[in-house]
Amino acid sequence: MVWGTTFDGWHKPAGEFLKDFCNSFGPQGKRKFDDRFRVVGIVYDDVFRDILATWKKNGAEVLALGKKFDTSTIERILEWSQNAPGTDNNFLWTHAADVVLYRMFPTIRDAVKVHVAEAMAAELSDLKPGESWSIIGHSLGTIVTHDTLHAWYTEPLGQAGQLGNALRPKVVTMLANVSRILQTKPEVLSNASTVRPGEACQFYLNAYHHLDPFTLLRPFKPEMWPDREKYERGDYRLLTVDHIQQLNIHDLLHYLRHPDVVTTLFRTLLYQSFISKQKEEEYKASFKKYNGLSDEQVVSIRKKLEDIATGAVGAGEDWETVLRVRGAYVDAVTKGRTP
Repeated sequence: MVWGTTFDGWHKPAGEFLKDFCNSFGPQGKRKFDDRFRVVGIVYDDVFRDILATWKKNGAEVLALGKKFDTSTIERILEWSQNAPGTDNNFLWTHAADVVLYRMFPTIRDAVKVHVAEAMAAELSDLKPGESWSIIGHSLGTIVTHDTLHAWYTEPLGQAGQLGNALRPKVVTMLANVSRILQTKPEVLSNASTVRPGEACQFYLNAYHHLDPFTLLRPFKPEMWPDREKYERGDYRLLTVDHIQQLNIHDLLHYLRHPDVVTTLFRTLLYQSFISKQKEEEYKASFKKYNGLSDEQVVSIRKKLEDIATGAVGAGEDWETVLRVRGAYVDAVTKGRTP
């Protein structure tokens, strides 16, 4: 199961890639992808859209209330919300609203968690004995995955009931993991919560790209985690990637296509020999680290990303910095896939 926040059907390209990879590099003559998996996209940005619509309608009154209580961060957020979506003045809002709303407002976080848990529970209602389910979270979807599972594992969420060990996912895969920079309170710190192998999931795969501006401020990449036994057994895997096939290296498919990511994913979902060593080498040989980009293009992309990273790290880890990094990156990407 793949989930995130964007348009309906957003997960289909990822599902098609996984299907093609499975059928091409998995054991031949055995069950195909569609016989083993059902890919579902969980969309939760409608929660944010409803809030945004309310704020745009009543923003003046809410802004006045925010100033009364001297909440400067909320003032800035609300001021952004008064600009129409799609305008230059609203750039930070349109590309950071989901992050700001989720991180800054507990009631919105709670609504998102309940929405996601209920959507998941509905899909799991016909799960048969012996069947399992797994999650691929990307970008903001990683912190939503984390927070939802952490709460759902130990207590009922809305109409979803309680997850517990009986219904916990087999594999949690995090791509562009922002669960550390967006963690909300001490009891749900991303490296100390129940979302770890042996508790709210059986296996945890974590893909990290050191040039991804969305994760660079406080990357989640523990190495001997959650303990030596589980780490050495492979229950947790840190998958460090460095390929550059496009300027938007934050893209879900850009992460998923990497040989270490997709091969490890299928071996963990099914069994170790599902992708043979020979097939793994075949896929690695077909994988183009720079996807046909010229040396000049690769150098230019790397410099753009490093400039964003350098500016962000030097500015600290406050919320203004987080939003400006997000804005600078989206600005660079929207000007073209390659320099």
